[in-house]
Order: sequence, then structure tokens, then C-alpha cells
Amino acid sequence: MYNGVSLFFDCTFRCVPTGFKQCMLMMVYDQASELFVPVHFVLCSSKVDAMYFDILELIYRDTSEKLEPCGVVCAFEMLRIQAIEKQFPIAEVIGCLFHFKQAERRQMKTTYSIPDAEDRVAVEKGVLDLLTVIEPNLVPRHGIRWVNRTIRAKCATAGFAYTRIKWK
Repeated sequence: MYNGVSLFFDCTFRCVPTGFKQCMLMMVYDQASELFVPVHFVLCSSKVDAMYFDILELIYRDTSEKLEPCGVVCAFEMLRIQAIEKQFPIAEVIGCLFHFKQAERRQMKTTYSIPDAEDRVAVEKGVLDLLTVIEPNLVPRHGIRWVNRTIRAKCATAGFAYTRIKWK
């Protein structure tokens, strides 16, 4: 029985052969080495919810239906999270902080055209990442205000203007 293991799922889009959309990687935490060890590499021809669930179902069957993780770390991608929650209902799904910051930075650049200096302030340790450790119901009212004040203060300390209009 594979009870209580920790899994890590990640996908890469940049280094896949022609005809594929992504490569999904599953790693298992090895307690002896204290490292995540790659176990499955899956070339994917799409990025739809059924595909993620099918992959997880095949991995589950590959372990003789004995895989019962206690935690699964993955990027903040809803289709993947939903597939993980469906296949492993008792596992706690944990968003990867690196992927959170990467997604936030991408959003700041593409959607809001936040200048580089402000962008770097926002992704510093102790700014946006604090939204991941407070109660979700406190994020809209208190968390966002705190983050805005912190970014504004750090921008002032660094000597550049906080572009309020862009930080709606």
C-alpha cells in the first residue's frame, strides 16, 4: 500500500516533441533521500480536464490501485487541481509557491503592464506570497489591502512611484 506519500505534479510546455502540447511529470517524495524522485513522464497531446484525469487514473492503476497520497503539490491550474481532487479525494492539494509567483508575475506583466521595478517588489518574499497563508475569506478585504500598502511602502523606500491606477 502506498499510503501517506507526497506527490508533486508539474508540466512543461517548452521541451516537448512536435505534435505534443506538454509533458506531465509526477514525482514521489522519498523519505530516505528527502528528495522528490521522478516516477512518471507523460507526453500529452492536449490540455483538457479529461486528459489530466485519464493520466491520474492510469497512474493509479499502475500502482495496483494502492496509491493514496496524503498531499499533492502542483501548479495553480484549475483543471489539474480538479483532476487531482477527483482521483485522490482524501489528499490535500497544495499549490506550489513558485508557480503562484510565476502566475502572478505573468498576470502583472501581460494584463496590467506593471513596471518591472514594482513587479519585483510584489513578488519579494513577504508580499504577495502572504496571501497564500491567511484564511481565504480574509484575502479580498484585508489581504489585498495589506499587500497594496506593503507594495506602496516598498516602492517609496526604493525611491520610485507606485502606479496606483495599474494596481486596481
